[in-house]
Amino acid sequence: MSILYKFTPLLKKRKKTFMFSFILILSILGWFLFSGSDSELEFAEANIGSVVQEVNITGRVKSAQSVDLAFERSGKISYVGVKSGDRVAGGRLLIKLDDSELLAQEQREKANVSASELRLNQIIASSKSGGDISSVIDSLARAVKSSIDAMIDFTDVQYKYFNNNYGTSVYLAQQKDEILYEIYNKDNLGRVGAWYFTAFNTGLKSEVYAAQANPNDADIDPLISKTKHMLLITKAGLEVMQSELAGQPNVDPADLNKIKSDIDTIITRISDTSILNKTVVGEGYDIEIAISQLEQAKASLALIQAQLVRYWLVSPFAGIVANVDVKPGEIISPNEVMVSLIGNAKFQIEANVSEADVAKISVGNSANVTLDAYGRDNIFKAKVIHIDPAGRMVEGLAVYKITLEFDSNDKRILSGLTADMDILTQRKDDVLYIPSRNVISKDGKKYVQVVIDQNLESDRFANLILISQEDGKKIFEVEIKTGLKGSDGRIEIISGLQEGDKIIRE
Repeated sequence: MSILYKFTPLLKKRKKTFMFSFILILSILGWFLFSGSDSELEFAEANIGSVVQEVNITGRVKSAQSVDLAFERSGKISYVGVKSGDRVAGGRLLIKLDDSELLAQEQREKANVSASELRLNQIIASSKSGGDISSVIDSLARAVKSSIDAMIDFTDVQYKYFNNNYGTSVYLAQQKDEILYEIYNKDNLGRVGAWYFTAFNTGLKSEVYAAQANPNDADIDPLISKTKHMLLITKAGLEVMQSELAGQPNVDPADLNKIKSDIDTIITRISDTSILNKTVVGEGYDIEIAISQLEQAKASLALIQAQLVRYWLVSPFAGIVANVDVKPGEIISPNEVMVSLIGNAKFQIEANVSEADVAKISVGNSANVTLDAYGRDNIFKAKVIHIDPAGRMVEGLAVYKITLEFDSNDKRILSGLTADMDILTQRKDDVLYIPSRNVISKDGKKYVQVVIDQNLESDRFANLILISQEDGKKIFEVEIKTGLKGSDGRIEIISGLQEGDKIIRE
């Protein structure tokens, strides 16, 4: 008991010290929380300045001009004139297929043009003469029969190599339908067998056979004109078949020779028909036919030359060869990419924008671009050149693709780089603004809390709601109208505030 008695005064002293410290701490906290002066209130001030709205997105750099080049047909590579990394001008020959057969056909058509020119000159120099009508009609009948025989061969080859519903087969069926229409005056014969159309005795075939039976009643001039037209269309169709057949794998040479022989026969019949014209009609009309024949010969030459172009890969624009993966002597398939080309046009950026931001962006908006490869300190300039009108769903969100173009070429810009863009969508200068976080929205209206000195008299606040009044300050709730909301936290004030007004900072 004596020991406890000794420590009792010490315990009482420590208890008083603890209570004093606790009261002191509560006093300090209360002073910080509930006391202070007007200077401790945080205000934001309505100022005049700029409000800038930007949209921040990420996209990928792509070449504005790029193309993968391929042949439409199979064949053997005979020439490769470029390698990856080469710069080429527009129109340069890059790769070529073996075109020796077409070149031979081109020489033949050039000879036909020369012969047609010579024939025209001979007709002009010769005098008009008469002829036997019966022999003329017999020649027309031979011409019709030659065309029918050629179409029988055409049909045999068609059924053997082009008997489907795609591409070349459809085109050849159209050619056949046009030729048989000239002979029989009947439609939809492009897919039928020879046994079917040879049974008809209609159209030009019927007219020529009727003229043979009654030559004195025949109107020869129209028959010669129709027969000549039929022969020219037959020749053009056979030449298309010859060209397409040459591009097929494992073609029987006999089939090629058969079509070539038919072409030669038809050319002879065309020449015979031109002579018939001279025998029957006047010199002036004969000259017109000779001119037409020359034009047809030139057209046939142009057709071969157009087909030759399909054996060449030519650069469609100036640029850099990005990839070449073929060598001379290789056999290639149709539509197999042979070479890629990147143009010299300015690089572009493609990016997806949310439906919330796309309404802010317009074609022509400028942008500051940074490329991840070079860091945030290297800024490139670009502008919006296209906005897709139709959106698409990406991970459940509607997005719109936009395209930007760099203002200038820069060697550092490469296709495929990741680009971060700050697109300036709208800017207003010399406008009144406040921090947007201080705007209070309720009941479809917007308000701020304005602080004024208590002794300040102003009619502006006469009819406003007084929120509080203390320490020499009055706080009013003021309705405002806002304009542009910037991406930097500023918002334009259209009405309700004046420059210098102080509002409570949230």
